[in-house]
Amino acid sequence: MSDQQVRDELSQLEGYTFEDKPWVTPKPLSECRVAVVTTAGLTVDNNADWNPGDQAFTLLPGDRRDFTLAHFSPNFDRTGWVVDPNVVLPLDRLDEMAAEGVIGSVADVHVSFM
Repeated sequence: MSDQQVRDELSQLEGYTFEDKPWVTPKPLSECRVAVVTTAGLTVDNNADWNPGDQAFTLLPGDRRDFTLAHFSPNFDRTGWVVDPNVVLPLDRLDEMAAEGVIGSVADVHVSFM
């Protein structure tokens, strides 16, 4: 499926409208701890044994940067990952945001799905 075909299909989907407001007051972002959930199929030490259609996940330590990209879809372009891994797991950007006080902190663990 081409990018244009995907755009055409998605443009026909109706978005969600939420009428109710949350019953809690969120903390300011500068006080929040942020974790990332990615669908890039990242693994640590190549420990994930994913198969097509797999819904499993793996936990990614926040202090590591030596992840393996195990996503095997033929439609997944790895170019961005090769140039800048922050495209699929923006830990460096989150560290910068925490240092600047934009967010409170970065979580110790993140999650990757296939």
